[in-house]
Amino acid sequence: MLAFCLGMIDTPEEKILFEELYNKYKSKMFSLAYAVLKNHHTAEEAVSQAFFTAARNFSKIAQLTPVQQGAYLKITVKNAAIDIYRKENYQNEVPIEEMENFGETSDDISDSVLSEMNYNAVVEAIRSMPEQYAECLYLFHVRELGVKEIAVHLCIEQEAVKKRLQRARQKLRVILEQKEITL
Repeated sequence: MLAFCLGMIDTPEEKILFEELYNKYKSKMFSLAYAVLKNHHTAEEAVSQAFFTAARNFSKIAQLTPVQQGAYLKITVKNAAIDIYRKENYQNEVPIEEMENFGETSDDISDSVLSEMNYNAVVEAIRSMPEQYAECLYLFHVRELGVKEIAVHLCIEQEAVKKRLQRARQKLRVILEQKEITL
């Protein structure tokens, strides 16, 4: 895995730095992933995904301070572990809470259909946005990262994250208004 990641990095200096970060943080990252997943193999998978992500963005990561680099790696592995956990625990079964509402009235059903349509429209609208805005919305609202964590994750200033979120929400509002969708 290390050799594969090193192959993605351009300069010899960055390769040396990446290898140092790998050796320094791999066990800490494994511990974080294992705390979420409680499984050795899936924790290793989360660590691999995190290092792969780091290798893809390493020119930006190399410019961070050592503390920021460590924070970035820890956040990335935590998010990778959470993603794996969600994928593994997703079930196509109806939760017991929903089964209690099995005898819904037709008004309740039509409300839930409209709600699902609105959700799909919002997702479609976000996907049509420029990547920088869609990514900020995803990290803030889905992954529930704070502005500071998003700034570290994207290697940008906190004020830039706030501005991107503001612009993304404005664009989303305009797109939904054009489609005549009210939430």
